[in-house]
Amino acid sequence: MTEASADAMISPVAAEPGGKLAWLAWGGIAGMWLLLLDQLWLEWSTNADYSYGFFVPLLALYLFALRWQSWKTPAALPPAPAPRWLCITLGLLALCFFPVRMVQVANPEWRFVSWALATIVIGITLGLFWHRGGKSWAWHFAFPIAFVLTAVPWPTLLEGPLTQSLMRADTAFGVFLFNWAGIPAQQVGNLIQVGRETVGVSEACSGIRSLQVAWMSAWFLGEMYRFRVARRIALLGAGIAIALLCNLGRTCLLAWLSFSQGNAAMEKWHDSVGLAVLALSLGSLWVLSAAMHSACAEAVSTPPVIAACASAFRPWPRRVMLVLGCWLLCVLSGAEYWFHIHETGHPAVRSWKMAWPVDAPGFREKEIPPLTQSILKYTEGGNASWMGANQSGWTVFYFRWAPGRTSAMLAQGHRPEICLPAIGCLLERTEKTEMFSVGSFSLPFRHLIFRQGGQPLHVWWCLWDDAQQGDEGDARSSPYLNILSAVMHGRRNMGQQVIEVVQSGVEDSDTARAEMERMLPRLIVQ
Repeated sequence: MTEASADAMISPVAAEPGGKLAWLAWGGIAGMWLLLLDQLWLEWSTNADYSYGFFVPLLALYLFALRWQSWKTPAALPPAPAPRWLCITLGLLALCFFPVRMVQVANPEWRFVSWALATIVIGITLGLFWHRGGKSWAWHFAFPIAFVLTAVPWPTLLEGPLTQSLMRADTAFGVFLFNWAGIPAQQVGNLIQVGRETVGVSEACSGIRSLQVAWMSAWFLGEMYRFRVARRIALLGAGIAIALLCNLGRTCLLAWLSFSQGNAAMEKWHDSVGLAVLALSLGSLWVLSAAMHSACAEAVSTPPVIAACASAFRPWPRRVMLVLGCWLLCVLSGAEYWFHIHETGHPAVRSWKMAWPVDAPGFREKEIPPLTQSILKYTEGGNASWMGANQSGWTVFYFRWAPGRTSAMLAQGHRPEICLPAIGCLLERTEKTEMFSVGSFSLPFRHLIFRQGGQPLHVWWCLWDDAQQGDEGDARSSPYLNILSAVMHGRRNMGQQVIEVVQSGVEDSDTARAEMERMLPRLIVQ
């Protein structure tokens, strides 16, 4: 871009008569984005798979700057009021902000909230850009505005099955390669048995983090080099393939270290190998995108910069932005007031405590691995096993999180269907949620049946928050009713408790339930 053309280009802020309104408009847009980033920050700071999200806003600003330098001035627009359809769209998006905000405060861990809030913020931003500079201006900046979606947590219904599939695939391919190389190996669930050592392919080793980072990086590099649509899709496919292959190499390397030097050496190199493989996959993707850029230089030509003038923009929609700003302030203050008045009227905290049966036959407390501690970030926790009646085995995990914004997110982040397959258990089916009465508590337990070595495992999992009352227990059988209950009762930032009970040596569900009913009063006290 020549010096003359740079001097001729006038920014949209300078093009607006009355710069104060322009800066106010940009400040309002920035405020909405801060609310979105505050929501996403929770997941980025508690879930290692999404820790790359901290870099996404900076990358989005960089892409926005690239588009800013190459923006093509839209045709002159008459200083007419905002189109009716655009005002209606902005109004509907703004109205949706109220229920989303209420649910967000009470249930920040629900990923649908992040997607809904991102849709509202992106939609309002694009609508304001559309009014300001027309369709061409909104379309020109659409990609950097929507780029933050690459760091929004994937829906659990998608991420959970995908993670399980990746763990099983990594395990199967690792066993195949070891046997092909003449090293006897066997797959047991998500475990690789090599010689006398056993290596578990856990959620952290599934490759889901590498896949998500590759997904984000491919979108970024495709935009940075201004590839055409077909080349961007090809880069996405290549990024996914590179991430999966690199993670397979990581699994095989760690399994080989365990086979040749023992599990201690494998655990020592676990994190370093993970970072090295992530760097290798990103570097390979960058080299590939640079090679594609060099091979098709004509596909990345920069659009000419055309001098802007004041008539190229409509004024910011004063009334629309004033009403929108006032409404957002009312939503924020109203939500804060709702939860504040309910917090002052909340009954006393109702939490229970664990009473470990230390006198039970074969009672043994187990140390929770440091990696698990760093992932769960619990305040208090324990793990023990013992023998019950009729030679049945009992293993119990207990965790508590102190009140805070991230407590619910941490408590719900790791469930039996995610953790148990990593030790070779296969989920057979999920039974209905059962309610157990223990003193004045009515505790909801999810009942899942796994198989390990051909033997059934009955797993009971209960999540309890400190403000939950006995008459609300039935709502927890449905996650949507639980979400609504938290909003209606004004619950937020509650402390969380999780108890997971694993029964072995019990065949049928009725017997397992009867034994649970007898055991719980020994485990839970007020």
